[in-house]
Amino acid sequence: MAKRRENGGTPILIESGTGTAYSPRVNFDSDDNAISVWIQDDFADFSVFANTTVADRWGTEERIESRIFDAAQPWIAADGNGNAIAVWVHDYRITPEKILASWYLPGSGWQVEEQINSRFGTVRVPRAVIDDSGNALSLWAYSNGDTSIYSNHYSAIGGWDLEEPIESGDAPAYGPEIAINDQGNAVAIWSQDDGDGVFSIYANHYIPGQGWQQEELIESGAGTTRHDDLSVYLDIDMDSDGNAIAAWSQEDDDGNFSVYANRYTPNGGWGEEQIIESRTETVKHVAVDMDSTGNAFVAWQQEDQSVNVFPAVSSIYSNRYDKTINAWWDNEQLIESGDENAIYPEIQTDPDGNAIAVWIQGDSTGSLYSNRFVLNDDNGWGTEELLESSSGKVDPESSPSLAIDSEGNAVVVWAQEEF
Repeated sequence: MAKRRENGGTPILIESGTGTAYSPRVNFDSDDNAISVWIQDDFADFSVFANTTVADRWGTEERIESRIFDAAQPWIAADGNGNAIAVWVHDYRITPEKILASWYLPGSGWQVEEQINSRFGTVRVPRAVIDDSGNALSLWAYSNGDTSIYSNHYSAIGGWDLEEPIESGDAPAYGPEIAINDQGNAVAIWSQDDGDGVFSIYANHYIPGQGWQQEELIESGAGTTRHDDLSVYLDIDMDSDGNAIAAWSQEDDDGNFSVYANRYTPNGGWGEEQIIESRTETVKHVAVDMDSTGNAFVAWQQEDQSVNVFPAVSSIYSNRYDKTINAWWDNEQLIESGDENAIYPEIQTDPDGNAIAVWIQGDSTGSLYSNRFVLNDDNGWGTEELLESSSGKVDPESSPSLAIDSEGNAVVVWAQEEF
């Protein structure tokens, strides 16, 4: 399902298959057309499908891969020239697994997918980013024993290179995320075992013409960063000047997991991490987005003992970084008032510094909710609203995906049961 927010919007089914669809992702191209990819059961395999809007209207979905066997964990990125790239895991759970990539070119559509990894093993959580010259970076976790973080670079002139590790440690590394600016500078973060079972946050910087630099530890806490299997509760984004903000969930002195953040500047590198919320309950999923001027929002899922139910439910909180004063707001804000679990927050900013957050809420109903932050409004965040009214449950295993175009309009895609 998809919904575009201009003055409300009505949910639209963007695929017509009879098999289960899940793991949707969405982005906007330079012409403000939305491009979405997802995994769908076509009763032979789980395959990658895509759909695109033209003049705000969704077209007909299409299968964008030609190979047999199952695909999983799709990701999509778009540049300022209307190009987009999708990456995904193929031969999922059949070693050796592959990272496949397909380009979407304006006027030509989806191109034949290419394999961009060559090592024997398993691969997880592929990510991709594109700069405004049409160069791309893909990133993933690779395992053949211990898990490492690998990357491949795509040149608009020469195509894909060979993959390479971006960290030199010999301990497990999980859950990479990456951000890029228009000039092709990129920053990646991940969680890595320091050798004693404590996972810390590391980062590396990609410089066009030089490649990946030396990885560095960007936090000094004694507690481990939170992760489940290969999923890590961290995120990063970058503004047009190459400043970046990373946020993650990390164990603090009292044994709970709190939200920490660190800021990267091209001239000064990484600063010191700081905790950006004051609650004592455990944090899970963390999402980050920066606007073009360097302000940022972080949203996260956190247990909430203030809701009078047992066991404790999760609520959605947010905090904002203000570049003009180089500081986070003093207090996190609760951005929803439900009394059932709220999970999988996603957040995006618009060109004017406003923000939209979406999440799934309700163990019984599994509905999709949203809230909007207005920069010049004294109240900041408004009141949450239900984005769909279907009797089918929103898939609690697939996070919603959100994107905002150059005019401040938003689209969110999600997986939901149909009867």
